[in-house]
Amino acid sequence: MKKLLLSISALSLAQISQAQLPAPNIAVEFSGAWENNNYVYKTKNNDFCDYTISVNLTNMVGFDGPSSPYVAIVRRGESKLMTLKWDGMTLNSPSYTYYEGRGNIYEKPDVGFVYALPVKQGDSVQVVPKSDRDYTLIFALSNASDTVYACREGIVCDNSLSDHTSKGNAKYDRSNIITIYHKDATMADYDIGKAFLVKQLVFPGDIVKMGDPIAVIKPVTMTKPGTDKTLHGKAISVGIYFLDKNKFANEQGGGGRQTGFVPVFHTAAGDVKLAPKTTYVGGITDQMATSDMSKREKERYLKDKAKK
Repeated sequence: MKKLLLSISALSLAQISQAQLPAPNIAVEFSGAWENNNYVYKTKNNDFCDYTISVNLTNMVGFDGPSSPYVAIVRRGESKLMTLKWDGMTLNSPSYTYYEGRGNIYEKPDVGFVYALPVKQGDSVQVVPKSDRDYTLIFALSNASDTVYACREGIVCDNSLSDHTSKGNAKYDRSNIITIYHKDATMADYDIGKAFLVKQLVFPGDIVKMGDPIAVIKPVTMTKPGTDKTLHGKAISVGIYFLDKNKFANEQGGGGRQTGFVPVFHTAAGDVKLAPKTTYVGGITDQMATSDMSKREKERYLKDKAKK
Protein backbone atom coordinates (compact mmCIF):
# COMPACT_ATOMS: atom_id res chain seq x y z
CA MET A 1 0.00 0.00 0.00
CA LYS A 2 2.96 2.31 0.66
CA LYS A 3 3.91 2.30 -3.01
CA LEU A 4 0.50 3.66 -3.94
CA LEU A 5 0.99 6.98 -2.20
CA LEU A 6 2.95 10.06 -3.12
CA SER A 7 5.29 11.11 -0.34
CA ILE A 8 4.44 14.20 1.68
CA SER A 9 6.45 17.18 0.55
CA ALA A 10 8.37 19.08 3.20
CA LEU A 11 7.93 22.82 3.57
CA SER A 12 11.05 24.62 2.32
CA LEU A 13 11.90 27.58 4.50
CA ALA A 14 15.10 29.60 4.05
CA GLN A 15 16.51 33.12 4.08
CA ILE A 16 15.75 35.70 1.41
CA SER A 17 17.69 38.92 0.87
CA GLN A 18 16.33 42.41 0.56
CA ALA A 19 17.43 42.53 -3.07
CA GLN A 20 14.80 39.95 -4.04
CA LEU A 21 11.41 41.33 -4.92
CA PRO A 22 8.28 39.59 -3.56
CA ALA A 23 6.18 37.73 -6.07
CA PRO A 24 2.38 37.78 -5.90
CA ASN A 25 2.14 34.00 -5.41
CA ILE A 26 4.40 33.63 -2.37
CA ALA A 27 3.10 32.92 1.12
CA VAL A 28 4.55 35.94 2.95
CA GLU A 29 5.63 39.16 1.25
CA PHE A 30 8.04 41.42 3.12
CA SER A 31 8.94 44.99 2.14
CA GLY A 32 10.42 48.18 3.52
CA ALA A 33 9.86 51.82 2.57
CA TRP A 34 10.23 55.38 3.86
CA GLU A 35 7.15 56.78 5.61
CA ASN A 36 7.07 60.14 7.45
CA ASN A 37 10.87 60.26 7.75
CA ASN A 38 11.03 56.77 9.26
CA TYR A 39 11.69 53.40 7.67
CA VAL A 40 8.72 51.03 7.92
CA TYR A 41 8.67 47.29 7.30
CA LYS A 42 5.41 45.62 6.32
CA THR A 43 4.27 42.07 5.67
CA LYS A 44 1.49 40.52 3.67
CA ASN A 45 0.40 36.99 4.49
CA ASN A 46 -1.37 35.56 1.44
CA ASP A 47 -2.16 32.29 3.20
CA PHE A 48 -5.02 31.51 5.59
CA CYS A 49 -2.85 30.19 8.43
CA ASP A 50 -0.32 31.92 10.67
CA TYR A 51 3.38 32.28 9.88
CA THR A 52 6.32 33.04 12.15
CA ILE A 53 8.88 35.43 10.68
CA SER A 54 12.43 36.14 11.87
CA VAL A 55 14.12 39.32 10.64
CA ASN A 56 17.80 40.17 11.02
CA LEU A 57 18.47 43.92 10.64
CA THR A 58 21.82 45.24 9.40
CA ASN A 59 23.22 48.61 8.29
CA MET A 60 21.38 50.24 11.19
CA VAL A 61 23.63 53.31 11.60
CA GLY A 62 21.31 56.29 12.08
CA PHE A 63 18.25 54.15 12.90
CA ASP A 64 16.66 53.13 16.19
CA GLY A 65 14.75 49.87 16.11
CA PRO A 66 14.28 46.47 17.74
CA SER A 67 17.19 44.15 18.38
CA SER A 68 17.86 41.27 15.97
CA PRO A 69 16.59 38.77 15.34
CA TYR A 70 13.12 40.25 15.48
CA VAL A 71 10.54 37.45 15.64
CA ALA A 72 6.83 38.02 15.08
CA ILE A 73 3.64 36.21 14.14
CA VAL A 74 2.18 37.21 10.78
CA ARG A 75 -1.52 36.60 10.25
CA ARG A 76 -3.50 36.76 7.02
CA GLY A 77 -3.53 40.11 5.26
CA GLU A 78 -1.30 43.17 5.36
CA SER A 79 0.23 44.47 8.57
CA LYS A 80 2.96 46.83 9.77
CA LEU A 81 5.74 44.78 11.31
CA MET A 82 8.06 47.48 12.69
CA THR A 83 9.09 51.12 12.39
CA LEU A 84 12.75 52.20 12.47
CA LYS A 85 13.15 55.76 13.71
CA TRP A 86 15.56 57.79 11.58
CA ASP A 87 18.01 60.30 13.08
CA GLY A 88 17.44 62.68 10.16
CA MET A 89 21.08 62.71 9.09
CA THR A 90 22.22 59.31 7.85
CA LEU A 91 22.02 58.94 4.07
CA ASN A 92 21.36 55.24 3.82
CA SER A 93 18.57 52.70 4.20
CA PRO A 94 18.73 49.73 6.58
CA SER A 95 19.17 46.22 5.23
CA TYR A 96 17.74 42.90 6.30
CA THR A 97 17.51 39.18 5.78
CA TYR A 98 14.60 37.07 6.91
CA TYR A 99 13.07 33.63 6.91
CA GLU A 100 9.62 32.40 7.81
CA GLY A 101 7.77 29.21 8.63
CA ARG A 102 4.13 28.20 8.53
CA GLY A 103 2.87 28.03 12.10
CA ASN A 104 3.01 29.94 15.38
CA ILE A 105 5.96 29.12 17.63
CA TYR A 106 4.28 30.81 20.61
CA GLU A 107 1.30 28.45 20.63
CA LYS A 108 1.73 25.29 22.69
CA PRO A 109 0.76 22.22 20.66
CA ASP A 110 -1.79 20.01 22.38
CA VAL A 111 -0.14 16.63 21.84
CA GLY A 112 -2.83 14.99 23.98
CA PHE A 113 -5.70 16.10 21.75
CA VAL A 114 -7.89 13.17 20.67
CA TYR A 115 -8.30 13.03 16.88
CA ALA A 116 -11.02 11.33 14.88
CA LEU A 117 -10.23 8.69 12.28
CA PRO A 118 -10.49 10.03 8.69
CA VAL A 119 -13.56 7.91 7.95
CA LYS A 120 -17.26 8.18 8.62
CA GLN A 121 -18.59 6.84 11.89
CA GLY A 122 -18.87 3.06 11.82
CA ASP A 123 -16.33 2.52 9.02
CA SER A 124 -13.17 0.52 9.68
CA VAL A 125 -9.52 1.20 8.83
CA GLN A 126 -6.04 -0.19 9.31
CA VAL A 127 -2.80 1.80 9.44
CA VAL A 128 0.80 1.45 8.31
CA PRO A 129 3.57 3.81 9.55
CA LYS A 130 5.13 5.77 6.70
CA SER A 131 8.68 4.50 6.21
CA ASP A 132 10.30 7.90 5.54
CA ARG A 133 8.34 9.91 8.12
CA ASP A 134 7.62 8.27 11.45
CA TYR A 135 4.86 10.69 12.48
CA THR A 136 2.81 10.04 9.35
CA LEU A 137 0.30 7.18 9.16
CA ILE A 138 -0.99 5.53 6.00
CA PHE A 139 -4.68 4.72 6.38
CA ALA A 140 -5.90 1.73 4.35
CA LEU A 141 -9.52 2.53 3.51
CA SER A 142 -10.51 -0.54 1.53
CA ASN A 143 -13.31 -1.31 4.00
CA ALA A 144 -14.43 2.30 4.31
CA SER A 145 -16.54 4.59 2.13
CA ASP A 146 -15.08 6.67 -0.71
CA THR A 147 -15.11 9.87 1.39
CA VAL A 148 -12.24 11.19 3.50
CA TYR A 149 -13.18 13.09 6.65
CA ALA A 150 -11.35 15.72 8.72
CA CYS A 151 -9.71 14.39 11.88
CA ARG A 152 -9.91 17.79 13.59
CA GLU A 153 -11.41 21.24 13.17
CA GLY A 154 -9.37 23.95 11.45
CA ILE A 155 -8.88 26.16 8.41
CA VAL A 156 -7.62 24.96 5.04
CA CYS A 157 -4.23 26.42 4.08
CA ASP A 158 -3.25 27.47 0.56
CA ASN A 159 -0.71 24.95 -0.75
CA SER A 160 -0.52 26.68 -4.14
CA LEU A 161 1.71 29.39 -2.65
CA SER A 162 5.47 29.30 -3.03
CA ASP A 163 7.99 29.20 -0.21
CA HIS A 164 11.03 31.44 0.12
CA THR A 165 14.46 29.98 -0.60
CA SER A 166 17.89 31.56 -0.86
CA LYS A 167 17.67 31.16 -4.65
CA GLY A 168 14.30 32.79 -5.06
CA ASN A 169 10.72 31.63 -4.67
CA ALA A 170 10.49 27.85 -4.91
CA LYS A 171 7.29 26.12 -5.98
CA TYR A 172 6.59 22.61 -4.83
CA ASP A 173 3.74 20.47 -6.07
CA ARG A 174 1.47 20.04 -3.04
CA SER A 175 -1.74 19.96 -5.07
CA ASN A 176 -2.54 16.48 -3.78
CA ILE A 177 -2.17 17.55 -0.13
CA ILE A 178 -4.93 19.16 1.93
CA THR A 179 -3.37 21.00 4.87
CA ILE A 180 -5.63 21.98 7.77
CA TYR A 181 -4.34 24.45 10.39
CA HIS A 182 -5.63 23.85 13.92
CA LYS A 183 -6.44 26.10 16.86
CA ASP A 184 -3.19 25.20 18.67
CA ALA A 185 -1.07 25.89 15.55
CA THR A 186 -0.59 22.22 14.76
CA MET A 187 -1.27 21.17 11.18
CA ALA A 188 -2.55 18.04 9.48
CA ASP A 189 -1.42 17.06 5.99
CA TYR A 190 -3.91 14.80 4.25
CA ASP A 191 -1.81 13.39 1.43
CA ILE A 192 -4.06 11.90 -1.22
CA GLY A 193 -2.27 10.27 -4.13
CA LYS A 194 -3.36 11.71 -7.45
CA ALA A 195 -4.36 8.24 -8.66
CA PHE A 196 -6.83 8.00 -5.78
CA LEU A 197 -8.31 11.50 -5.84
CA VAL A 198 -11.73 11.89 -7.45
CA LYS A 199 -12.77 15.26 -6.04
CA GLN A 200 -11.49 17.70 -3.46
CA LEU A 201 -14.35 19.04 -1.32
CA VAL A 202 -12.61 21.80 0.68
CA PHE A 203 -10.43 24.68 -0.46
CA PRO A 204 -8.12 27.37 0.99
CA GLY A 205 -9.92 29.50 3.55
CA ASP A 206 -12.66 26.97 4.30
CA ILE A 207 -13.42 26.31 7.97
CA VAL A 208 -13.62 22.56 8.45
CA LYS A 209 -15.22 20.87 11.45
CA MET A 210 -14.14 17.52 12.83
CA GLY A 211 -15.88 14.85 10.78
CA ASP A 212 -16.58 17.09 7.78
CA PRO A 213 -15.99 15.47 4.35
CA ILE A 214 -12.87 16.86 2.67
CA ALA A 215 -12.32 14.64 -0.38
CA VAL A 216 -13.70 11.77 -2.43
CA ILE A 217 -11.34 8.98 -3.44
CA LYS A 218 -11.50 5.77 -5.48
CA PRO A 219 -9.79 2.37 -5.31
CA VAL A 220 -6.77 1.81 -7.53
CA THR A 221 -5.29 -1.38 -8.93
CA MET A 222 -1.52 -1.40 -9.37
CA THR A 223 1.28 -3.93 -9.63
CA LYS A 224 3.64 -4.00 -6.69
CA PRO A 225 7.09 -2.90 -7.95
CA GLY A 226 9.47 -5.81 -8.51
CA THR A 227 6.76 -8.44 -8.23
CA ASP A 228 3.78 -9.86 -10.09
CA LYS A 229 1.53 -9.14 -7.12
CA THR A 230 -1.47 -6.92 -7.78
CA LEU A 231 -2.55 -4.40 -5.17
CA HIS A 232 -6.09 -3.06 -5.08
CA GLY A 233 -7.47 -0.60 -2.59
CA LYS A 234 -7.76 2.95 -1.30
CA ALA A 235 -5.37 4.78 0.97
CA ILE A 236 -4.37 8.22 2.23
CA SER A 237 -1.66 9.36 4.60
CA VAL A 238 -2.13 11.79 7.48
CA GLY A 239 0.71 13.59 9.27
CA ILE A 240 0.34 15.90 12.29
CA TYR A 241 3.10 18.44 12.99
CA PHE A 242 3.91 21.94 14.23
CA LEU A 243 6.54 24.65 13.74
CA ASP A 244 9.14 23.89 16.40
CA LYS A 245 10.29 26.96 18.38
CA ASN A 246 13.79 25.61 19.05
CA LYS A 247 14.41 24.45 15.49
CA PHE A 248 13.11 27.76 14.14
CA ALA A 249 15.43 29.75 16.41
CA ASN A 250 18.38 27.68 15.20
CA GLU A 251 17.52 28.55 11.60
CA GLN A 252 17.08 24.97 10.49
CA GLY A 253 15.86 24.91 6.92
CA GLY A 254 13.21 23.04 4.98
CA GLY A 255 10.93 20.58 6.71
CA GLY A 256 13.53 20.39 9.48
CA ARG A 257 11.77 23.25 11.27
CA GLN A 258 8.71 21.09 11.89
CA THR A 259 8.28 18.49 14.60
CA GLY A 260 5.71 15.79 14.06
CA PHE A 261 3.94 13.43 16.41
CA VAL A 262 1.46 10.57 16.19
CA PRO A 263 -1.62 11.61 18.17
CA VAL A 264 -4.20 9.59 20.04
CA PHE A 265 -7.19 8.62 17.88
CA HIS A 266 -10.71 7.83 19.04
CA THR A 267 -12.01 4.42 18.03
CA ALA A 268 -14.96 2.24 18.97
CA ALA A 269 -12.59 0.53 21.42
CA GLY A 270 -11.57 3.81 23.08
CA ASP A 271 -8.82 6.42 22.67
CA VAL A 272 -5.65 4.67 21.48
CA LYS A 273 -2.32 5.00 19.70
CA LEU A 274 -2.94 3.18 16.44
CA ALA A 275 -0.96 0.00 15.78
CA PRO A 276 -0.32 -1.81 12.47
CA LYS A 277 -2.32 -4.91 11.48
CA THR A 278 -5.21 -3.88 13.72
CA THR A 279 -8.68 -2.93 12.55
CA TYR A 280 -10.21 0.20 14.07
CA VAL A 281 -13.76 1.51 13.79
CA GLY A 282 -14.31 5.26 13.58
CA GLY A 283 -16.56 7.44 15.69
CA ILE A 284 -16.89 10.96 17.14
CA THR A 285 -18.17 11.91 20.59
CA ASP A 286 -19.77 15.24 21.47
CA GLN A 287 -16.76 16.08 23.62
CA MET A 288 -14.44 15.56 20.64
CA ALA A 289 -16.64 17.47 18.21
CA THR A 290 -16.75 20.51 20.50
CA SER A 291 -13.10 20.45 21.66
CA ASP A 292 -12.04 23.35 19.42
CA MET A 293 -15.32 25.31 19.69
CA SER A 294 -16.01 28.48 21.63
CA LYS A 295 -18.57 28.39 24.44
CA ARG A 296 -21.23 29.85 22.14
CA GLU A 297 -20.43 27.36 19.38
CA LYS A 298 -20.70 24.46 21.83
CA GLU A 299 -24.09 25.65 23.03
CA ARG A 300 -25.34 25.97 19.45
CA TYR A 301 -23.97 22.54 18.51
CA LEU A 302 -25.65 20.79 21.46
CA LYS A 303 -28.90 22.70 20.89
CA ASP A 304 -29.01 21.77 17.21
CA LYS A 305 -28.21 18.15 18.00
CA ALA A 306 -31.04 17.99 20.56
CA LYS A 307 -33.50 19.09 17.85
CA LYS A 308 -32.60 16.16 15.59
